[in-house]
Amino acid sequence: MTTSIKAGLSIFLFGALSAASGCEPASKTGAAPPPPVPTVYVATVERRDLNLTTEAVATLDGYVNAEIRARVRGFLKAQSYKDGSAVKAGDPLFSIEADQYAANVRVARANVARAKAAGGRDRTLLERSEGLSQTGMLSQQDLDDARTGVADSTGRVDGAEAELAQAQLDLSYTQIRSPISGVAGVASVRVGNLVGQDGPTLLTTVSQLDPMRVSFALSELDYVRFPNRYKGFEGRDLAWAQ
Repeated sequence: MTTSIKAGLSIFLFGALSAASGCEPASKTGAAPPPPVPTVYVATVERRDLNLTTEAVATLDGYVNAEIRARVRGFLKAQSYKDGSAVKAGDPLFSIEADQYAANVRVARANVARAKAAGGRDRTLLERSEGLSQTGMLSQQDLDDARTGVADSTGRVDGAEAELAQAQLDLSYTQIRSPISGVAGVASVRVGNLVGQDGPTLLTTVSQLDPMRVSFALSELDYVRFPNRYKGFEGRDLAWAQ
């Protein structure tokens, strides 16, 4: 009985010593030191407005897209620009054969000269008729006819001058120039084609690229959520954008 108690006490002491030898300080076992104290950043809370943005798929377009059309009938004689090149306002783009329209101007100018000559003759006759009427050698009917002749010749002069102005205008339409500065697109017709046969033929389009327009679809949900953001669009013109 005494031998068993001694044996158990020996085993207990051996285990206690073994446990004590395994609990040495961390510095003596080579373990990592504790981590440093973390740095804490502090910022002052302030109130400010943030811009709200909306993502949308958009298309770019020229601010002005001028359709260049042939306003008179004729064969296209020349193209004075390169497809897709930049042009300035007043630069020549196309020319149409102008022989017929130049001849019309000469005819109209001759008609104006004839009408003015006839008007001068009628005024001379009226002055003569008025003198004879005062002496009683000319009837009132003849005097009225002379006055009517002067009024008619004046109308013929006005009509001839209007025809001359129209002929000159048609002649100017044979030289087609760019109304704006921008980029001229690909020509719709080529040299030698007959244009203006059934109406103003589209020749090309000149697009103004500075500034430009951006078009995008607005969803109904965005419009309902932010109605104040889409008010006053009528006032957001070119001057507002610049």
